[in-house]
Amino acid sequence: MSVFSDYSEVRGIDVSGNYPEKIESHYEITYNLSEYTIERNELTEQEHILFYRKADKMICYYQITVAEYRKKYNTENAEIEHIDINEHDAIGFLDNNGYYTLVWNNGEYIINIGSNIGKNALIEVAKSVQKVEN
Repeated sequence: MSVFSDYSEVRGIDVSGNYPEKIESHYEITYNLSEYTIERNELTEQEHILFYRKADKMICYYQITVAEYRKKYNTENAEIEHIDINEHDAIGFLDNNGYYTLVWNNGEYIINIGSNIGKNALIEVAKSVQKVEN
């Protein structure tokens, strides 16, 4: 993660060569989101995107290959925290749009979840991310 005065950039770096080059295993949120509708469900070779909506609440989920992960975030004046998500070190921050974001490497892929449901609720959702059967 590179932090600048008005934004941060997070990149996945595969120095080991042991990470999958494409999505081979699928991880999803297993937390009960039955009150939400899925607005976007997109799968490419390097990325799986799911957007959930309930009224004005959104949860944006990304599973991305390590080599492809490179995102810029508006972190001006944001406090960046380290949070344990299932024994993986995640970075978390509240952006200037009121979305809390969590990003971590689960040992295979980068998982990125952003939402306006609040930090603690999002951490509970993030902890439910599990490998699912294809």
